Amino acid sequence: MSHASNVSQENPWNNWLGETQIILEQNRTFVPLRLVSEGLGQKVEWDKIGRWVWIGNKDFRSTDEKSFKLTKLSYFKAYTKSTEYIKNLEKETYPGVKIIKESDLPIQQGNSQVVYSINLVKGSWT
Repeated sequence: MSHASNVSQENPWNNWLGETQIILEQNRTFVPLRLVSEGLGQKVEWDKIGRWVWIGNKDFRSTDEKSFKLTKLSYFKAYTKSTEYIKNLEKETYPGVKIIKESDLPIQQGNSQVVYSINLVKGSWT
């Protein structure tokens, strides 16, 4: 048995660490996410559009799930002076809204569009 194979038996991580740099800083050990994930058998993928790293399956929660219930628009009347904001292009009033939180992201809407982030916009609308 060679020295290299003996080392591999003692520390199986040596088989796939290769030339990867591990950083020790302030009593913490940092290792590349791709290295650990792939070492554990998970697929790693970079999403250019959302700028997300996906580990494992690229499954999105959907606003069509039962946990996202319609909230009545009457709860929001105090926040708007016009009902135009709560109507669709055919001028029909929406039956309600589905509330999502930042912690729900990324999430797939009913039309298959994926929402990666929510940004607060301040302004005055009439």
